[in-house]
Amino acid sequence: MGIAKVSGDGYIRNVKFELIPGVPTETERWYKVKVEAEGSKIRVWFKGRRGVEIDDGTFGSEFVGFAGYGNCAFRNVTLTGHELCPG
Repeated sequence: MGIAKVSGDGYIRNVKFELIPGVPTETERWYKVKVEAEGSKIRVWFKGRRGVEIDDGTFGSEFVGFAGYGNCAFRNVTLTGHELCPG
């Protein structure tokens, strides 16, 4: 599992990758993933187990993105938080 960012040049740069002990990754199945971003901290859980965590002030709070390798899909995505620019 990893965290990456895209800068103004459009390239994806990996910030941190970590294996989560006891959690095998299998293809052709759905996984429950939780991502929490608060200030400069980003924490990720995979199948209920704590995964990657970083503290990186270069991440903005304006955008959220998801990516995967190979045949990857996302479903039932829920975002919660506070509106930055009330319109």
